[in-house]
Amino acid sequence: MAVKKVATKTAGISREVYDLAKKRKHFKENPVEFIENFVKIPTPGGSELLKLYDPQKRIIKNFFQFHEMILLKSRQIGMSTLTQAIITYIFTFYENCVVGVLSRDSNESSDFCRKTQDMIDQLPDWLRPVYKNKSIQYFILENGCQLHIAAVSPANPGAVFRSKSITLLIIDEAAHIRDIDQAWTGIGSTLSKVQQVAQKKGIPYGTIILSTPNKTEGIGKWYFQMWIGALAKTNAFRPHKIHWTEIPDFKNDPGWYKKQCKILNGDKNRIAQELELKFVGSGNSLFTEDVQTALQDCAKPATEVVQLPNYKGKGELWRFKNINRGHFHIIGVDAATAAGIDRSAIEVIEYETMEQVMEFNGHIDPKELSDVIRLICAHCPHNIIVVENQGGYGQAVLYELMYDEEVVYNLYGTYKGKDRRIGTSRSRGGSNIEFIPGLSTNTKTRPLILDALYDVVAHDPDVIYSERLAAELLGLTNKGSKVEADKGFHDDLALAYGFCCYVRKYEVEALGDVEGLREDEVGMTFTKDTIEIMRGLNGEAPFSADRQVAVTTGVENPNLKSDMNKYIQREMLSGNLCGYVDVLAMFGDMPFGSDSDSMF
Repeated sequence: MAVKKVATKTAGISREVYDLAKKRKHFKENPVEFIENFVKIPTPGGSELLKLYDPQKRIIKNFFQFHEMILLKSRQIGMSTLTQAIITYIFTFYENCVVGVLSRDSNESSDFCRKTQDMIDQLPDWLRPVYKNKSIQYFILENGCQLHIAAVSPANPGAVFRSKSITLLIIDEAAHIRDIDQAWTGIGSTLSKVQQVAQKKGIPYGTIILSTPNKTEGIGKWYFQMWIGALAKTNAFRPHKIHWTEIPDFKNDPGWYKKQCKILNGDKNRIAQELELKFVGSGNSLFTEDVQTALQDCAKPATEVVQLPNYKGKGELWRFKNINRGHFHIIGVDAATAAGIDRSAIEVIEYETMEQVMEFNGHIDPKELSDVIRLICAHCPHNIIVVENQGGYGQAVLYELMYDEEVVYNLYGTYKGKDRRIGTSRSRGGSNIEFIPGLSTNTKTRPLILDALYDVVAHDPDVIYSERLAAELLGLTNKGSKVEADKGFHDDLALAYGFCCYVRKYEVEALGDVEGLREDEVGMTFTKDTIEIMRGLNGEAPFSADRQVAVTTGVENPNLKSDMNKYIQREMLSGNLCGYVDVLAMFGDMPFGSDSDSMF
């Protein structure tokens, strides 16, 4: 049988053109590879390909996945160059994309435009788009892509990019742009509409805000607000922090850091800001600059972010260290409506060390917040719960916990009567003594709460682990007769933490027995609701909570068999389970993969 020869042309297309089209398709699907293979940057004596490190690759992937990003970066580590490379990629493979770049001044804007043009000019012929118009202030390509640059005008900051249909907005050194808040307000609504159209048409879109830190007030206030909003997930942006030590070329060069310090004239504050990523508080900040720096040094990522499946998108429960269930814990709660600007907050601290153990922050209603408290109590059963009782939301939480049918929770409160005293719901006296649960924040207690908070943070800031809490503490300002969050900032977490500090310092008698307990002395506070929540948290071992209860108490859940049958049937109908079901694996080892010494 004769063997047919393979044609050198495909439907009239030469093999060379076909191969280039195939390569083009490959690099369109892989932006990191495209940048590393084709994007060049100037170097002494010529140019060389841009070398991407892991943090930069992560940023590229996150941009195309999530679109809205805010970057907190050290100076001179190539983040502006990275955004220029992203623009080069987009302009090479897509049509009618419009990029707007906001910079501190016209010189920086022109420099950004020129460097992007240089990257495009050095692409190979088969990739390089063709210019239609080109200047130092903007350029337009024949494929419809455009880049426009601008600086915010002090005379009319809201007019920036007013007539432009921007699909990608880049704000370079945002913390150092005057009137950026007004510019953002002016462009925000138009930007949102255009980006919705871009999303439908499959065109890359988004907003990248990047900067070294500045102060928390004045010019730097808007950026700081956007950054802590991203941390708290109250805005659409994904936070990324890039420290100079993450770039191997700088980390491995012993002279790089020293040179940068000399460029900054050895200024302690500027070095802290531009190299070490430290925000500097306002002149009337509650804490000194040393404490502000220490708070940012001590902040660390949560050991575990516990997703709450029943309340997905409403908040996250963060854990910072292994939990010893025998240690005494103080649980501070600041409740808020699920629909308002403020968020509900819970802080859990270890009594002996004052270290942060867990933290919750989210938009959640009082009943749901009570479920989160129940879950926390299941893992920190030796505790006192301090809920602010001002307003209906705290009262609703207290009601839920006080009248729980399965568990008697240890609620902080006061006893009303001739001999008014503080105590807890577990230590209430005779029936003629009225117990008022919760902490009242009034003219008497408010200064004491602040004093206790200041005492802990100022003298021992390294017990603060949460970056969200640290950011709120930075935003606290002393306004003469009142200390509060500066305008535009939140203090929910700071208040919850302050409640813990207050009770520990000023209400010692209410705490009762704070001595540590042995594991066999710790009572179980798993309720039906708690176990149901935990079943949703434990992934492939949804019944590990039931196992923990049985091991600890020696009593098996009487409804376990029927619960398991319902669970398996539900998961099989949804397609999550099929074929052989490993029932034993569903019990796991311990909840949250813990060892025998602690729940976590």
